[in-house]
Amino acid sequence: MELATREDFPAALGNAMTKNIIRGYDAQSFWFEHLATFTHGTSDYSLELERYFSLSWDDLLNDDLGAFTRQVKSWGVNMKREVNAFVAKMLNGYPCVEKNKLSVENLCSGLVAIMNDNNKPEFLVVPPQLWLEAVELTRAFYLINDKEFLIIPIRNDFLTEPQAWYVFAKLPAFEVFFDSATYQPTIETMDCADATELLKYRAWIKFNCRIKDKPLFYKSNGGS
Repeated sequence: MELATREDFPAALGNAMTKNIIRGYDAQSFWFEHLATFTHGTSDYSLELERYFSLSWDDLLNDDLGAFTRQVKSWGVNMKREVNAFVAKMLNGYPCVEKNKLSVENLCSGLVAIMNDNNKPEFLVVPPQLWLEAVELTRAFYLINDKEFLIIPIRNDFLTEPQAWYVFAKLPAFEVFFDSATYQPTIETMDCADATELLKYRAWIKFNCRIKDKPLFYKSNGGS
C-alpha cells in the first residue's frame, strides 16, 4: 500500500471540499425538478458560477472551529439558489396579459382566458408574497360555463416579480444542461509549484436551460 505524502494533500483536500460544497448544494432541491429533463455535455452555458480561492497551511491548522468548512458549504447553497433563480427568470420573462391583483374575480378572468383557447386551466403559480391568497382562493371549485375546475396552487420562491401571478393549462417543461455528469459543483486544484506555497483552488459549475414546451398561460403583473 502506497503512503500518501505532503504533495498528495492538496488534491485530497480538494476532494474533501468538493464533498462539502455538494452537501450545501444538495440541501435544497431544484424547484423545477419534476418539470425538467437533465443532461450533460456540450452546450452554450448561460450560467457559469466560479470562485477562485487559496489557503495557507496556517489557515488550515488554525481553523479549529471549522469556519472554512461552513463557508465552502454555503457556496454550494448559493450555487443551487443561483441555478433555481436562473430558471425562474424564464417565467418572469413571460409577457404580461393583464395588470390585476390576485382576487376571485381576476382569477376567474384568467381561467376564462385559458378556456377560450379550448384548454383546461389547472395551475396557479405565485411568488411567496401571494402564497396565502393563492391557497385561500383555491380551496373551492370554480364553476365557469357549467364546468367545475379545481385549481392547484404552486409557490415558487424564486420568482422576482412580487405581485405577478400565472394561470397555466399545464406547467412548462424545461431542458437542463450541466457541464458535469453529476449536475453538481466541483472544486479542483489549481497549478502550484510546490506544497510550500498557497493551496489554490477553483469551485465551479456550468449550467444552461431552455423551455422545451411552453404551454398556454395567463399572466398578471398585479396592480389595483
